[in-house]
Amino acid sequence: MATGIAFVLLGFLCSLIGFVSILEKSRLANVMFFVMTIAYAVMMFASSYVEEEHNFWYWVASGWFFLLALKVYVSCSLRTMTKAYKKRIASEQATAMHSAYPS
Repeated sequence: MATGIAFVLLGFLCSLIGFVSILEKSRLANVMFFVMTIAYAVMMFASSYVEEEHNFWYWVASGWFFLLALKVYVSCSLRTMTKAYKKRIASEQATAMHSAYPS
């Protein structure tokens, strides 16, 4: 049994080394994956929760899809705002050029 525990701890330490490089990049997907993995691992020690594992996956999947939708929405909003800003700047420059050189 001691050998098994030693291997589990060794595997855990090796996975932490890998997670450090993931968390340094600090992307939402990487952080979400890390949190989800840790939460799932901790919850597997709860004897009554093993039978209700589907609740964990329901809420994790719902949260993941919400974050993806939010990411797409923010990306589209920023793209739209950037286009509108560029149009406004171009319009202001055209107005400035027209007023500087009246015909």
